[in-house]
Amino acid sequence: MRCTLTAGGDTLGLTVTVTSVDGDNVKYDVEVDET
Repeated sequence: MRCTLTAGGDTLGLTVTVTSVDGDNVKYDVEVDET
């Protein structure tokens, strides 16, 4: 999933990838775009 993070005056692109799902427990990786 692609997301945008805005903090103060900065905006960063993020890629969120689900790595596993076990019942209600979801694990994921978050990667910030290179600036």
